[in-house]
Amino acid sequence: MLTWLLAVVAATGVAFAATGLVGDVLRGQGPIGAEVELGPGPAAGPTASNAGPPVAGTFRPRAGSLVATCRGATVTLDRVRGRGGWRLESAERGPDEDVDATLRRAGRTFVVEIYCNEGTPVAVLGNGG
Repeated sequence: MLTWLLAVVAATGVAFAATGLVGDVLRGQGPIGAEVELGPGPAAGPTASNAGPPVAGTFRPRAGSLVATCRGATVTLDRVRGRGGWRLESAERGPDEDVDATLRRAGRTFVVEIYCNEGTPVAVLGNGG
């Protein structure tokens, strides 16, 4: 009985965490278009996660180009531009511990996630399907 109760509590915690994560992603979706200038995010005071000088990074995967800026461990997606028929479907611009953009072309999806590694933007590229 105790094992079953612990399993239910653990499953409920995982479900709440997953629901919160999906909600964060959906709230962060941006406008649709071939190129989007995202502009500055909300002002934030200096903390351990966004301390340090800004470091910009430009990424050019096959689907387009992205510009992101790290301030310590906090990243902001500054610009997304699709190319070769790829169009921006959604974007989470931050500032956050990671940002992402989803591009689509002819029923195919390309996802780019960017995070900061020691204050420098790093991209993880992948096909969404």
